[in-house]
Amino acid sequence: MTKKSSLANRSLHRDTRQALNTGFGEGHFGTKAAYRSRFGDFEKFASSRGIYSHKHINRTLVDDYIVQLQTRIHEGTLAVSTATNRLSAVNVVLELVVGDSRYYRAPRQYFPARHYTRTSVPGGLDLSVVVDVYQHLSEQAQLEFGIFILMMRVLGLRIKEAILQDYARMLTEVPQGYVTVVEGTKNGRGRFFQRKVPIDAIFVPTLALAASLQNGRNNLIPEGIRYKTILRRFRYRYKQVRTLFGLDRPHDLRAAYACDRYETLTGFAAPVLVGKRLPSKEADHLRGWIIKWMGGASPDFGSQHP
Repeated sequence: MTKKSSLANRSLHRDTRQALNTGFGEGHFGTKAAYRSRFGDFEKFASSRGIYSHKHINRTLVDDYIVQLQTRIHEGTLAVSTATNRLSAVNVVLELVVGDSRYYRAPRQYFPARHYTRTSVPGGLDLSVVVDVYQHLSEQAQLEFGIFILMMRVLGLRIKEAILQDYARMLTEVPQGYVTVVEGTKNGRGRFFQRKVPIDAIFVPTLALAASLQNGRNNLIPEGIRYKTILRRFRYRYKQVRTLFGLDRPHDLRAAYACDRYETLTGFAAPVLVGKRLPSKEADHLRGWIIKWMGGASPDFGSQHP
């Protein structure tokens, strides 16, 4: 890329950043960063065609980009999930830029369905091990990290949700038999529809402890500390206890939660544990509830869990 085209491409990148900031407003840093990263591939494609401004983008360019993604999938150099995410980013960014959906292209019409299915038993399935991790971190004066891990396991929370969750608010909801996951949800979904998650009575004291530790704050992040700092520290500590207690990736705690809920609802072990899925419409319906509890919105989300 020449110096001239490089400077021009910066204009395209700058316009993208501005459109995302305008569309999503304050916060949503992770969401905006993800869209910028995914749209960046389209920016490179556009620049290879001599287009360095959103004003010169047209339907033909978008369609040609889709063909490129399809070719890479066929060649085995690009995952279907990655292509889907990139085209979705193009849809979002261009709609923010032009103010309508003239360039919208539904990923499912152009790419195969994502079909990843878990075949390995998730780490953290043994809840007693997760409780041991919680107690260990408590003894190491890292109670908040222990709470994050336990809540990820017993409520099916993502890392960001566990860190940003308002446990004091959750505690007030316990008499209803469920708690609502709001803060830190993927793409801000928790603020647009209610994600009500059942909570077992045995974990209410831990929830109450988490609420008391907030000390008037909206979450467990100490005053003066940024979310990114807490996330970095948590990941570092998790790697240590993961090795010590034989856990797997943090996401496996969510998968273990899904397995538990599946057995509770159906009376049968999760398919990943027995190697087969129940051929039942009722089982599929119950899986749908688990997906909602876990904050999954894509049609293929359920293939990753029971």
